[in-house]
Amino acid sequence: MFRVSILSFLFILFISFQKSDELIVGAQAPDFTIRALNGDVIHLAALKGSIVFVDFWASWCLPCRKQNQLLDKIHDKYKKIARQYDLKIVFINVSLDTNKELWRVAVSKDNLDIRKQVCDFAGWESSIVKNYSIKKIPTSFLIDTNGKIIAKDIWDEALTEALNKIFKQLSN
Repeated sequence: MFRVSILSFLFILFISFQKSDELIVGAQAPDFTIRALNGDVIHLAALKGSIVFVDFWASWCLPCRKQNQLLDKIHDKYKKIARQYDLKIVFINVSLDTNKELWRVAVSKDNLDIRKQVCDFAGWESSIVKNYSIKKIPTSFLIDTNGKIIAKDIWDEALTEALNKIFKQLSN
């Protein structure tokens, strides 16, 4: 009995010291450089000073495609609000697609801004996907002006509330 207790204790201790590979709120967002659909190069570090929303999706993911439409409206609304504070807000959509044509068709059908649609066509093997510890899609990260993650997996109303909070703090 004593041996089982010690083994259980050691196992729990071992598990508690395991380092999680997931990014957490408060962590620095991993930098990346990738080409957008229009040919521009997007470099996350160059967006320091901006509020950045990074959304991981794919053309074959129906929940992701539904989010695309909502995110587009949210981006349009807050882009205007950000200007009032002399800030920039950027939404980057990182696709896990491996087929360029399917990706292009989805971007076109969903009427997405081609300047912020990025994909390296490596799918789940993409270095960005690995650096952000993506296990499912859609997954999102809200990044502050200093490059820190301030929210993860927020959509719709939660995203709107987070952005409202940011701009309320700026007005105080």
